[in-house]
Amino acid sequence: MNWENIIFFPGVVFHEFAHYIACVLLGVRVTAVKWWGLREAHVTHEAPAAWKSIAISSAPFFAGSLASVVLTAAAHAGTNALFSVTAFDLGRVLFFYWLAAAVAVHCFPSSADAGNALSSLIGFYRRKLFLKDGMVEALAWLVSAPFVFLPLFILLLVMNFFSRVRNLGLAWYVVLFLATALFINV
Repeated sequence: MNWENIIFFPGVVFHEFAHYIACVLLGVRVTAVKWWGLREAHVTHEAPAAWKSIAISSAPFFAGSLASVVLTAAAHAGTNALFSVTAFDLGRVLFFYWLAAAVAVHCFPSSADAGNALSSLIGFYRRKLFLKDGMVEALAWLVSAPFVFLPLFILLLVMNFFSRVRNLGLAWYVVLFLATALFINV
């Protein structure tokens, strides 16, 4: 049993919702959704094009980081009134901090998500570079590699590595929390 899934369950739901919304926006048919579970949750969908796979796999990270910052800012806004705090104000502030932490803890791609995105990118470039009767197109893809493939490859490789690091999401929330606090001058 995963304690993070129990304590921060809204983050699991948000993570799967980000995958689901990415599928809907990109026109990828969703076949099954399990929003939350003690061990796993998932969105099962048809096999998309490589760039759609990368977008669907990365959606929880980008949407979750943004949502966590917004929720943390909302909690920070509530702390301005803490000098004349009521139990309701304190509860609201703590709720927003908990929700922001829950989303940040689960915003990193799972190992499966990161692996799918990385293999989609590698497969895409492999197909483009080894086309039959398409030397000009293959050359264009080869020339674009340092500007398109390499940055995406490095990003997905880092995400793949960090998807295997336990409790990284909590550390990421601390980074987002501090960045938000500095940005809004709390």
